[in-house]
Amino acid sequence: MKYTILISVFLFLFVRINAEEIVFTKHESPYLITEDLIINSSDTLLILHGATLIIDQDINIIINGTLQVNGSKEEPVSFLPQVPEIGWGKIELNKSGGHSSIRYAEITDGYIKSNGCQLSLKNVNFYNEQNLTWEISLVWVLNAGADIRDCVFRNNGKGEGIQVSNSNSVFIKNCNFFNTPDAIELIKVNGGRIVSNYMSEGPDDGIDLNNCIDTQIDSNIIVSYVDRGMELGSENFGSSEGIVLRHNLIVDCNVGVILKENSNCYIKNNTFYGNDIAIRCIENNDLAKNTRAEVVNCIISQSRNMDVFSDELSTLTIDYTLSDRILHQGQNNIFDDPMFLDTVDFRISTESPCVNAGDPNLGSDPDDSICDIGAYWSGDVNFLNPSVFSKDYIIFPNPFMEYFIIKDVYHNLERVNIGLFDMEGISIPYKLVDMESGSIRIHPYYFTGSVLICKIDDGDKVLTNILLRTK
Repeated sequence: MKYTILISVFLFLFVRINAEEIVFTKHESPYLITEDLIINSSDTLLILHGATLIIDQDINIIINGTLQVNGSKEEPVSFLPQVPEIGWGKIELNKSGGHSSIRYAEITDGYIKSNGCQLSLKNVNFYNEQNLTWEISLVWVLNAGADIRDCVFRNNGKGEGIQVSNSNSVFIKNCNFFNTPDAIELIKVNGGRIVSNYMSEGPDDGIDLNNCIDTQIDSNIIVSYVDRGMELGSENFGSSEGIVLRHNLIVDCNVGVILKENSNCYIKNNTFYGNDIAIRCIENNDLAKNTRAEVVNCIISQSRNMDVFSDELSTLTIDYTLSDRILHQGQNNIFDDPMFLDTVDFRISTESPCVNAGDPNLGSDPDDSICDIGAYWSGDVNFLNPSVFSKDYIIFPNPFMEYFIIKDVYHNLERVNIGLFDMEGISIPYKLVDMESGSIRIHPYYFTGSVLICKIDDGDKVLTNILLRTK
């Protein structure tokens, strides 16, 4: 009986497709969709917070007009499969020059394809258990811009994460990817920024660029990718040029960064740890003989096979870089222990040989000193492990999920100021809950990124720690 009512409600909405605006609400949910839902070019489908759509196998939502999904943190919009793990089809956006947006939604066993339509995604969670082929991405944007922030991709190792092709406007920030091959792939993108994303346990590459120009890849963490942390090349689309990598942490990959096929890249202030090869510079095409990588201010630590490799057709320069395996040729390189505070945090201690050892011509650290080597500067940090600020304050757990706790050893919390920031220095609001035994619990608001900076100012000193956020 319930499904009959649901079908009737859906059919009632379906016959209103010629209306200017079609609205799905929590009150009328769930909506059982058993045939393709098609929105005309002049119409808008508006889905409000708390609405639930249950979608049958191979059924699509085809938007020739505009899609607006306006969920909330407390009541996200849900797109669910009627047949779990088999899934439904896709949300297809076809309005060339249009703009559609999805905010606070959960998409299970379905994907998004946009052709010519600007797409904005914020706080969208993707869950995939389908047996997708490699050609399908959970988000695919073609011939349009993409602004994707604070999203989560939980995958089963099938399909890809985000793919954007033929675009002059791409911004991907604070997204988390788990078991997602080619978590971010850009093809024929001019410009573009990939900032503060976290990727782990992937069966292929973390970030893959082909025929991209002037793309900035900044402050990302890539952990345990079977193939490459980053692949920068052509794949028959054309070489990638003017690529800048900075402040990225790449851990436990086969190759940290591979550069190939007449591409070039500037690799500044990154940390590579525990990779088979940190940086590989090669040519796969006899006609392309000018692959170039410039490495400066980087840490290359605990490489399992070798730090770097460059074939005879490529150029790789290394300056102001520390390795604990070999002293590399180049200017002011260091062979020493980087003295990480911990191989979870990967900050360097104030005693590290990386402190103030970077190229003095490449700017300064926030304390106006010569820049440090590595992805993270030492700052005013004096803690014993990633859970200890100093002898005065202890923070745990790290990584954290919804909240973390600061324990005040000497009960000074009533006079401290606490600040939370993302990797770009933007302040993050939070809720503070007093606990027993001189402790407080911190709940960051609206933060779905992977790296959080916590600062404590007790009037005598300012202490800083990096926390990793998991989900």
